[in-house]
Amino acid sequence: MYTKHCKTGYVGAFVACILASVHATLPAQGRKFAVTDSIEMQRFTDPYPDLSRNVTKFSPDGKSFFVVTTRGLVDKNLLQSTIWLFDVKAEQAFLAGDARSPAPAPTVLVTRSGANDSEQQDLQAAILSPRWSADGRSLLFLGRNGDATWRLYRLDLKNKRLQQLSTDNQNVITYQEKGQIVAYAVSVPWQAIPFPRVVVGTGQSLHSLMFPDKRPSYPNQNELWLYAHGNVHPVMDPLSQETVRLNTHYGDTILSVDPDGRYAIVAMAVSAVPEAWTNYEPGSTTGRIMVWPPERLKQAYGTDIPESFLLVDLKTGRTSRLLDAPLGRDANWVGPTKILWSKDGEHVLLCNVFLPIIGIPDQERTGRKQQPTVVRFDLHDHTWTRVAGYTHSSFSDSKKWQVQDVHWGRSTDEVSVTYTELGPPAESFHFIDGRWALTEDSSRSPGANEAPVFPLSVTLKESLVSAPAVYASISGSTDTRLLWNPNPQFGEIAFGEAAIYNWKDRYGRDVKGVLIKPPHFDPKQRYPLVIEPRAYSQNLFIVDGTYPTAVAAQAMAADGLMILQAGEPGLPPKDAFREGTSAALAGYEAVIAKLASEGLIDPRRVGIIGFSRTCDNVMYALTQDPKLFAAATIANGYTYGPMGYFDNVDGSLYNGAMAQWAQHYGGNPFDDGQAAYLKENAIFNLRKVAAPLRVETHDPSIMLSDWESYAGLRSLGKPVDLIFMPYATHVVTMPVDVMESQQGDVDWFRFWLQGHEDSDPAKKPQYERWEHLRDLRDRASKSTSR
Repeated sequence: MYTKHCKTGYVGAFVACILASVHATLPAQGRKFAVTDSIEMQRFTDPYPDLSRNVTKFSPDGKSFFVVTTRGLVDKNLLQSTIWLFDVKAEQAFLAGDARSPAPAPTVLVTRSGANDSEQQDLQAAILSPRWSADGRSLLFLGRNGDATWRLYRLDLKNKRLQQLSTDNQNVITYQEKGQIVAYAVSVPWQAIPFPRVVVGTGQSLHSLMFPDKRPSYPNQNELWLYAHGNVHPVMDPLSQETVRLNTHYGDTILSVDPDGRYAIVAMAVSAVPEAWTNYEPGSTTGRIMVWPPERLKQAYGTDIPESFLLVDLKTGRTSRLLDAPLGRDANWVGPTKILWSKDGEHVLLCNVFLPIIGIPDQERTGRKQQPTVVRFDLHDHTWTRVAGYTHSSFSDSKKWQVQDVHWGRSTDEVSVTYTELGPPAESFHFIDGRWALTEDSSRSPGANEAPVFPLSVTLKESLVSAPAVYASISGSTDTRLLWNPNPQFGEIAFGEAAIYNWKDRYGRDVKGVLIKPPHFDPKQRYPLVIEPRAYSQNLFIVDGTYPTAVAAQAMAADGLMILQAGEPGLPPKDAFREGTSAALAGYEAVIAKLASEGLIDPRRVGIIGFSRTCDNVMYALTQDPKLFAAATIANGYTYGPMGYFDNVDGSLYNGAMAQWAQHYGGNPFDDGQAAYLKENAIFNLRKVAAPLRVETHDPSIMLSDWESYAGLRSLGKPVDLIFMPYATHVVTMPVDVMESQQGDVDWFRFWLQGHEDSDPAKKPQYERWEHLRDLRDRASKSTSR
């Protein structure tokens, strides 16, 4: 038996009371916002503040609910997550009472701290997947304890005892509890295959040859383990004598246990891909399943390995494949991939799965390979029936939609399918006379799946000018009040005003962004401008940018820079890659001219930041309109240069990236697309660049692409600075990485747009480099002006 009783992490019930009368809207007066304020901000990580995941988790008896927040610890370079418990009865009394009285403070149940080494954004916390036990007496969750390993915990709510269920060396990916049984998936440690003295490189990717020891961004394979009655053991297949394995696809690991805790269904990676599976139609222009040898599949990313649903007997370990077909997500079909058990455990819905095509007559096979489906599987006799097709908008459709959810109706003969906002209305299917049929009353919601009614309606709210906070109302009432503000320290900080900003490019296309003005904005002053070319949600509070990498919106605004989160002109999807960079440049040119005409900015002092895919837009702009920007940054992204293309030859089982190159330049860049490639790609036009460029790279493989921009500019004697952060994730999360990425850019743009140098002695080498770069720029400028 493996059990740990942990006292660390539990904090007493006392939490400083936050007055409900203090609204989360931000002040215009106070001290300056700094990058450390962004790092230390309490952010909601469960529920997540968007429409699809903003669901409050009430206890089974409805007497309490919890939320989880996460913040960075700058001094320790760790992420800290906390579970906060709210008492429903106390909150009801507050909501029914005097609005001037303080709201009851939540109780800290448990706190965990840890590191993060995952690219998956859902994992960038220290507490993950908290759930009430079936009896409501405890909470189960995944937690970190000083490192990046996820461990499985159970917290007894009565005696506040924290028990570790998994072993210390296990990294738990997901779990499901049924009474005294907890089934969980443990990631198999990544083990690179050592190279022999001679390696056949044909058919292998440049990435795998140059970085054989680099593990994938997502865990490929996981083992199925069981915690039962105080004991933990692997679920062993009696035939193979190996632990049952599960696959992970973009961070999503399917593990679903039946109501009795006897069986589980998992998504298992196949060991060999049948040739017939290549006939399944992909959900987009890329994503067709490819046939690769077994040894290659072992080295593939988790997103590249085709899967099938596997039924596992948790008692005996025996397994059986439910359908001889892959999942829809294996071929880029979007929408939830999920398992839904009936209450009696006799039937199960398999969602987003293809139907078998091997040995099927041609006419029926044609229909089956077109799209995945929803299938009802009968576990009593192992038969199945197709309920409905699983579909989404086409690639060329400008209005995107997909399946939002699937659930049982009042019985196992009723199934409901709902779609996202721009999709079809909800559909109800009934099993009648041996087949499934769409009912006339397709808009009704089956009563068996109506959400339980709780005495409180609780939600997370935020906006461009309001920090996220917990709001609530008594059920049936429209009087919503602030229940808890997790960031009272923001009341002492002066924030820059953020507002939606609209403009048209030179072709008359509408473009939208978010403009952040400096605190204490003076309409008589023209400010330097920094553009981050990514659309930003007008419903989310803006602190950094769309992502935290390289962008520190409020910190920059606090130092007198105006910030624009710039969207892109709307293009038909078929033209997105081919025309995207030129359309983005037209948007930049137009908005700079408009802001200058309004007297808001100095058009000679404009900078731009590219991150990930928008690095290509930035480099295109620097080469096509060299005088537009006075400084620029590209951070950990593609510029679609030759090295990036070479890295993707044999680099993906789907070859999706290479297809992007073809779409971008109208063909293979070394064949029919070569003329456009040489004319438009920034790497072949670096001689035109005039703006000083900061290149930030987080990954050795991305360095292959970024090195082109850096080395090319360096060889030309142009001002360029390279910052390598080899341990940072793509979207920076660890405090030390966020500090370097964001504060580095604050310093960079203040230097070039304001002529400012920080007095911190530790930054002296940085400014000595930049002063040399300034000399390079000035000499080039004088040479050009002659």
